[in-house]
Amino acid sequence: NLWGIEVLNEPISPELWTAINVPKRYPAVDKAYAEGSEGVPTDFLKSFYTQAYSRIRAQAEDVPIVFHDGFRIKEWVGFFKAPDFKNIILDTHLYVMMHTVTNRDASLDDYVRHIDNEFGSTLEEMSQYFPILVGEWCLDTKSPKTTALTDQERLDYFRAIADAHFNAWKNATAWCYWSYKLHGDNPVNDLWDMGKAIELGLLPQDLLSPTGQHF
Repeated sequence: NLWGIEVLNEPISPELWTAINVPKRYPAVDKAYAEGSEGVPTDFLKSFYTQAYSRIRAQAEDVPIVFHDGFRIKEWVGFFKAPDFKNIILDTHLYVMMHTVTNRDASLDDYVRHIDNEFGSTLEEMSQYFPILVGEWCLDTKSPKTTALTDQERLDYFRAIADAHFNAWKNATAWCYWSYKLHGDNPVNDLWDMGKAIELGLLPQDLLSPTGQHF
């Protein structure tokens, strides 16, 4: 069954573009073609979304339409209002590793607080205005400290990270782990591979069960 149609994936905000230095972080394959690339301003994105909604609705009256928040979820409060918009879902991607990338390395307690205070509180507030899909998340904190952990310490560390995320997702309509499966044998990739993370015990064993407590 068709769950929904997403208009655009990760139209990054100008602020985040600068904060993580996108051209350096993701070097262009074709530098000449990429010259002049920049973050997507909110006014432009709102205009684009309005036009996209009208065109999709003309062809599919009832299908849910999903809009990515462009890493600025609070700027959409008051925008997706009936009767101009109906049956929409806002997609937000919440990676705890961005706390390391944009700020600093942190302790496990700091990461758990960040997930609770930033992710959980924001979802609780924003879910009053629109249904929310956490369309991407994973366990990776990008903390250098994790490379020195023993097997048991690593298990305890990432189970705490996982539990904090599941608690934060209580106010989301749905969530998607990124990714379901990766190829290769790399401990870092294990954190991005849901199947491997479940196998290693980093994620709950009942995660894929319809009767599990994490849906």
